[in-house]
Amino acid sequence: MPNTFNLIITGGSPGNGKLRINDGGHTRATAGDKIIWEIASNPQVVAILDIEPKEGSDKVFSAGPTRVSDIKWEATINPNISSACTVFNYSIRWRATNGHTPTHDPIISIKPSTSLISLFLGPLLGVILGAVGGIIYRRMAVAKLKNENKSLKDENERLRLNESKNESQ
Repeated sequence: MPNTFNLIITGGSPGNGKLRINDGGHTRATAGDKIIWEIASNPQVVAILDIEPKEGSDKVFSAGPTRVSDIKWEATINPNISSACTVFNYSIRWRATNGHTPTHDPIISIKPSTSLISLFLGPLLGVILGAVGGIIYRRMAVAKLKNENKSLKDENERLRLNESKNESQ
């Protein structure tokens, strides 16, 4: 089931463009999750002007980012992302109280979904169990052959002793 990540912007530095975000600027989400960016009351950040994926990261969102208000934006992580685990770069352009419009560059890591893991691990587990089962079967067959071989040796020894006994009589 998709999660919702509330990324709260608690401050910013107009000089270097850095924002203080409650996740440290590195969101760890899963395909289909919803992301909400919101500015908390603070004296440095007035508005979010734009949120855009950077080049090569354009497939990260299936919906949005969409402006809800000056201080709130939303997006949904693409539920069909094919990568097992990928890092996507995006930028947040924001307005500072002094009128400057710096840009901050956070990242989103998409964790593999359970279904993707099971798609990979299911066949792998089958191969492992098949190999282990084959090893166990071979060991049991070898043990059975050794046991039969010992029984044959014992039988041969018994017959040899009987022949010896018969010859001596």
